[in-house]
Amino acid sequence: MGTTGEEDEEAGGWLYYESDTGAEPIIREMKKSQITDAEAVRLQVLLDRVATGDALPADTAQVRGEIWEVRFSGDNRRIFRLLYATVGRDRLLLGLHFFKKKTRTTPPASIKLAKKRLADWRKQQR
Repeated sequence: MGTTGEEDEEAGGWLYYESDTGAEPIIREMKKSQITDAEAVRLQVLLDRVATGDALPADTAQVRGEIWEVRFSGDNRRIFRLLYATVGRDRLLLGLHFFKKKTRTTPPASIKLAKKRLADWRKQQR
């Protein structure tokens, strides 16, 4: 899902948070959410729209401070969120936390985790 790697740093687009040990929690969270292949395709189209600036107003929302969310409705009324931040000179979109939404508001623990990962990512960039 999304793009990673050197080409992204030149072209802009999506990166997913990786821990300093190389773990990829966003990929693990997407798998844990059990999104279907059809949902994965629709999610990728949505992420591409956000990356190119063509997102609809309902596609994203500011959650708190630098943390934003991509809003994705899956099959069978399932709702997902990808928390992200815009980083770097090239305004890369850094995916920080993916989860299935079960409440009306974004859980504080999810926001806290996204902020922690953003701080860790910035520390890794030094």
